[in-house]
Amino acid sequence: MRIQEDKLPPVISMISPINGSYLEKDREIYIKVTANEDLSKAWVEILGKKKINTSLNGSGRIFEKNISLEEGRYNIIAYGIDIAGNIGKSLLYTITVVKLLKLNATNIMANTSSIIINTSDVVINVSVLTNTILNISTIVTSFSLYQDLNRTTSFGKADKGAKYLEIRNNTAVRNVSRIRIEMHFTKAEIGNLDPNTVALFYWNGSAWISTMEYENETIPDNRGGLFVYEAGRFYDSATGKGYVYAEVNHTSVFALGGKVIPAVVPTPSAGGEYSPEAVLLTNSIDLALAEELIEKLKKNKIKIHIASANNFSIYKTKLYIIVLGGHKAYEGIGEIVSMMTTEEEKMNISKGKVFIKKKSVFRKGQTVYIFAGANRFLTKEAWLKFFDSALKEIKYNLG
Repeated sequence: MRIQEDKLPPVISMISPINGSYLEKDREIYIKVTANEDLSKAWVEILGKKKINTSLNGSGRIFEKNISLEEGRYNIIAYGIDIAGNIGKSLLYTITVVKLLKLNATNIMANTSSIIINTSDVVINVSVLTNTILNISTIVTSFSLYQDLNRTTSFGKADKGAKYLEIRNNTAVRNVSRIRIEMHFTKAEIGNLDPNTVALFYWNGSAWISTMEYENETIPDNRGGLFVYEAGRFYDSATGKGYVYAEVNHTSVFALGGKVIPAVVPTPSAGGEYSPEAVLLTNSIDLALAEELIEKLKKNKIKIHIASANNFSIYKTKLYIIVLGGHKAYEGIGEIVSMMTTEEEKMNISKGKVFIKKKSVFRKGQTVYIFAGANRFLTKEAWLKFFDSALKEIKYNLG
């Protein structure tokens, strides 16, 4: 199929599913795709235990379908062909179909405790005040499907999660006095987290709070608070296995998180050769208009990492980052840009097109180039006008 050279490919957006987890019982995953123009065909590519390509039903600018998926993690990309034969694709989305661990009718005697869930992921021990038939259910999945822990990384606190845990007490009469939670992990599961910094975090309704910072204290929330009796961690470097734990007063949403080990950017030795590379952070809309920018980087032998808001945490410590889009950009880019820009800079973006250069945003010595405009076309005009100076700095490491 010949792609017309005088027309941009369609902008494909996946409305459903969003990044996240879906219970195993809900295996029918609803997929919905929209485009900025009429399509002749749309389909999705799903990469999991096996590769799935399936056509979507619909016409015009909306296509959809229910797809049955078993337990596991899946990467999903949607594609669409417009009437002229141009092919566009969405950002990559990641979902996990997770298993609900549930233990019904556990009879615990008054003023005693019992381990009611014991898996390779989580161990839950509950103490009760009176004789209780307890019904506790849990959901455990990779935290990469959820938002990064919103900690202030400049203070050396945790900035990434490894596992997400939701514990529900389905019992009508709630007699739980204490609940001890252990979340187990392997070195492979926590990836680039420092195992000596991991902790059990509590979602208080607006922020992730480390239980290790609130021993014998109450973490404030909108439900009266979570009291932390004790909290800690254990890690065996010989086996690469460990766990974090906390003993608290009620069930809730928790996560295993820790501090990311800082990336070490090699400095060329005397006589060595600098190898330029840059991260291009953008959404699918601005990426569709950035072919010329990408080609310039390639012609200048600059290695490119194309990142979205979903996987930016992997690349954010790189030496050079190019951002396309302003504080109102779609698909999470706007939120990232908002954190880096002042109110005056945001106002200037809203008025037209701007180029903003930031130093040492996510690590010392880093340079971030922001090309933004009031809409996608002005964003393109911004990098068309100002990109050459940034290109030179990246190519020769002058930033």
